[in-house]
Amino acid sequence: MPTHPASLPSASEPSAEQRAFDDLARHVAYHVGTRPDPAEPARVPRVLADLPALPARYWQGRRAPPAPVRDELPVPTVHTTRAQSKQVTREARRVERLTPCTAPDTPALAVSTLAQRYRMPLEQPYEAHALRPQRVRLRAKLAKRCATCTHLLVRPELRTSSSQYKLRRLARAYVPALHLARRTDDGVHVTLTNPLMDAVRVELASPHATFSTTHVSLAGAADAWDVTAPPVPPGTDVWACGAHVHEHTATLGARRAAGAPADAPVAVRVQWTVGVRTHAFWAMLPM
Repeated sequence: MPTHPASLPSASEPSAEQRAFDDLARHVAYHVGTRPDPAEPARVPRVLADLPALPARYWQGRRAPPAPVRDELPVPTVHTTRAQSKQVTREARRVERLTPCTAPDTPALAVSTLAQRYRMPLEQPYEAHALRPQRVRLRAKLAKRCATCTHLLVRPELRTSSSQYKLRRLARAYVPALHLARRTDDGVHVTLTNPLMDAVRVELASPHATFSTTHVSLAGAADAWDVTAPPVPPGTDVWACGAHVHEHTATLGARRAAGAPADAPVAVRVQWTVGVRTHAFWAMLPM
């Protein structure tokens, strides 16, 4: 079987890459306007013809017309998501429901307050009937110091299973207690209690009340938990004796002064002296 020698490309013939480059150069020159031969018809190079997403002006082989210039700016198109559309719808319905609530004769309890809406940040209902009970937040155990001397006043136990206080220095453990014992025909009985272990001298003063005595000396408390005053014995006239004193408690009479408001509580200034130090505070008695 005769064999034929392999045909080799001639040196004068351009290669496939060179032909593709020449076609692309002629195509670009046609669109730029620097065609070497204006009579030569425009054709699409094979390199560009193989692109499926090529614009139509390249297939037509002519230059695309310039886009028209608009004098006015285009109106922007607002694209809202589905969630935003739902939010707008909910707000419109809420406005419709709140329109009757703005009437002058609408009770104030029908509309929720700003603090109530802040407790429900996700919903923020404007209607009072849409409010839901909120859970109690976790409360931490905090210590309290004095603002003047920075000493610890209250320090709870750090254990979660304990509700006791490791340090508890409350005012009621150092200040004489003044409370209303019972009412009588001629006024009320007021009880003074000394919570300290030291003896104190108490002085009472009020612009709207009179007392059976204004100076009382109280002994120190024997036990910290013994703060209950015994009742006044029947037939004891505290206005005649001044005060009924029993250990660290004293019961005295008090009545509203003439011209004092009938329904308002009476302000009483309590001043007590321990050793050489004197302290005072004001208390309100519902006489």
